[in-house]
Amino acid sequence: MIADGTMLGCGHEKNGAVGYSVLGSRGGETMCAPCNDQWKRNDYKPMLLRTERVNIAEKIGFSTLVGVMGFAEVNGPCPKCGHDHVADPKCTRWGDGVRAECSVNDCGTQLPVKDPFPLDHGNCCSILNMCYENARHIVKIMPDVATDCEIEVVQLGGRERVRVVDERIPKGYRHHVCNGCGVYEA
Repeated sequence: MIADGTMLGCGHEKNGAVGYSVLGSRGGETMCAPCNDQWKRNDYKPMLLRTERVNIAEKIGFSTLVGVMGFAEVNGPCPKCGHDHVADPKCTRWGDGVRAECSVNDCGTQLPVKDPFPLDHGNCCSILNMCYENARHIVKIMPDVATDCEIEVVQLGGRERVRVVDERIPKGYRHHVCNGCGVYEA
């Protein structure tokens, strides 16, 4: 396709071969696909919550895009008030299908949920900077590192996510970019 002469909000000409986005959160502004990708990369700023040492095999399958369809199942008590939501699920609020919140006395704390579609059946990474194949491979070839791996727990899009920072894992394994879910870990 060729350009049709229409200028987009980013200052580039509308071109059907490149594609463009209408950005609702930015007042309906239009932007070409390369500028939109660069804007999302610049806006990607996960907030560091804490650093831990964990078994990364347990983190594989923690979250998937499939979970957004509304299958969140609470599998533990409220970490703040201690209410048992497994035995008493009526005090649980579900918002986007991925998260569940405690509604006891307007607590609002995010509850632990299990993923009914583990990563090897889904289509998104649960470890921000490692794709499923790389994480599984590290578990296989470096079992000592996999069971005692340094990670960062970050908040991204209102959810706690995991990023591997263990220097024993080669840098080539610790990167992942997904335009669909907005992950830009290079």
